[in-house]
Amino acid sequence: MLLSAAKLLVYTPTNEHFGIVPLESMLAGVPVLAADSGGPLETVLESQTGWLRSADDVSRWTEVMQRVLCGLSQEKLRTMGDAGRRWVKSEFSETKMADRLDEEITWMVESPRRRVVDVADLLLALGMAVPMLGGLNQIKATI
Repeated sequence: MLLSAAKLLVYTPTNEHFGIVPLESMLAGVPVLAADSGGPLETVLESQTGWLRSADDVSRWTEVMQRVLCGLSQEKLRTMGDAGRRWVKSEFSETKMADRLDEEITWMVESPRRRVVDVADLLLALGMAVPMLGGLNQIKATI
């Protein structure tokens, strides 16, 4: 109900991992002004479905809000709202998200494995650690 009456959603969290709120706003046809970090970098299309601005630059946030509230025509806002709705439906639907997850899992499973620690390096590190810890007998006594 609130979104249907809004001209703009102002989304201020920085480094948000994903953020569903901008998607809900765009699905409702409302453009988004969001911090240019974290999830909105993936979800908000600059000047198409909304705007991305540095959280530290208050004047640029104010500029966008002023333009939306007093400068943009209803037609331009409607065009952005329609673009946002299409964007959410095409890229963030349940099916699309499931397909992306499947692709990522398949890529991880099929990727060649790297050895994280070389055995020789591990033995060398253990060999250096034993004297520093008071010798092997002391280590055995604590086990």
